[in-house]
Amino acid sequence: MAKKQDCLFCKIAKGKIPVKKVKDSDNFFAILDANPVAKGHTLVIPKKHLVTLLDIPNTLGSELLKSRKKSRCFSCGMNCGNLFLF
Repeated sequence: MAKKQDCLFCKIAKGKIPVKKVKDSDNFFAILDANPVAKGHTLVIPKKHLVTLLDIPNTLGSELLKSRKKSRCFSCGMNCGNLFLF
């Protein structure tokens, strides 16, 4: 598992690696996947380093799901209805 100082997503969150964010909030940001599986494939990334999905505090987990449920696809505006967590 990547250490915090080696974590690609932490480097992106700190602005050390430039990306185009398609969505940004206090606790999460979203970017288009560099190798998309489908049109609009978006990664929603916590700004705080977390190792697994289970490390997300309940309050942030709720924020993540609520924001996804209320919005259409971040990048293309389609209501894809798909949400996959890995």
